[in-house]
Amino acid sequence: MPITILNRQANREPGSLAASPVNRIRTEAALAAERSAREQAERLLQEALATIQLLQTRQGHAELARQERVEAIQAAQAAAETLHTDYQEREARLEDELAAERRAHAATGAALQKAIAACQDAKEQLPAALTRKPDPALAGGTIKGSTSGAVKAISKPKPASTPRARKPQPVKWWIKTVKG
Repeated sequence: MPITILNRQANREPGSLAASPVNRIRTEAALAAERSAREQAERLLQEALATIQLLQTRQGHAELARQERVEAIQAAQAAAETLHTDYQEREARLEDELAAERRAHAATGAALQKAIAACQDAKEQLPAALTRKPDPALAGGTIKGSTSGAVKAISKPKPASTPRARKPQPVKWWIKTVKG
């Protein structure tokens, strides 16, 4: 860059700065140093701005990733709450079913005890019933016995035999029938 001197004085003092060419060289060197410092400062400023932009981009990506993780955690928590609610409902239903089963078991046990007691009573009354004379008014079976009056066996009526089921015949749809 050329340097132009605007104010040239003819009467220069011997101690003035503009008087010597050495001062001119010093001034040009100082100016070059300032230019170099300015260029370096601008370069550093550009690097700092690029670094700031890079860090802002990274911060934005990190914020997006954090938000996605938060949403995933919230979705997982909602799913866990749903599963927990379903589990509690199923547990309550199973407890109700278990209580009903226990009640049914208790009722069945009571009925079993009654049936066992009735069976014992019938076993106790069976010898007396076998030694009695049969009542001719009873129907439903023939009594076979000895002349001594003791009943040996009571024959039961034979159950009705079930008729054999007919095997279904396939429909022959391809044969034309003549109705007449």
